[in-house]
Amino acid sequence: MIHFSSIGKTALLIAMAEGSETDD
Repeated sequence: MIHFSSIGKTALLIAMAEGSETDD
């Protein structure tokens, strides 16, 4: 779960960045 937090955080950040770019 701790490791997933780091991976999930990175994935979320990338998804947010991509989503923001697409949304913009």
